[in-house]
Amino acid sequence: MALLEQALAAKVRPLLAACRKGDEQQVERLLAAGAHPNSPDELDEGWSPLLMAANEGHAAFCELLLEKGADIECYRPETANTALHLAMQSFLNKGDEPGKLKVVQVLIEYKAIVDTVNNEGWAPIMHAAQKGCPTLCAALAKADADVLARLPSGSTPSGSTVLILAAQNPEKEPAAEWDVKARPR
Repeated sequence: MALLEQALAAKVRPLLAACRKGDEQQVERLLAAGAHPNSPDELDEGWSPLLMAANEGHAAFCELLLEKGADIECYRPETANTALHLAMQSFLNKGDEPGKLKVVQVLIEYKAIVDTVNNEGWAPIMHAAQKGCPTLCAALAKADADVLARLPSGSTPSGSTVLILAAQNPEKEPAAEWDVKARPR
């Protein structure tokens, strides 16, 4: 049995490569052949197929991997960034390329925990607010992200809430139009 498991694990690197490239046929073929959707690849610094698909903006792959049992809360060990963190950062750093917003929506639909913080204490909504992206802030707030969450000490501006960060981007849509309620404290 160990030999079979090793053979299946060897397909992880090709699965990651297919997720990175956007090769839908190869992703489907590898999953059908038994590649495990949760296996991180040590050669790629702890990237799982779901993390790679989210980072690259491949919403259909994210959905397929989740349907095959991928762990929605998997994370990169050195950063604690989840698929939702990576999708948010990719969207914010690369702009609204096709699929990036859809990845965030798919992850929310599959019940990603929207307030998970990474090693620096940042939740996905904090990145969206800092970059002034009301579309993402609204999507996360509607999924019950904490809009009153405070940035960790040492961050700039330390102690600011998500709403304060959003308000500091005057050229962007105001947070008042997110149509959400803050959680009671």
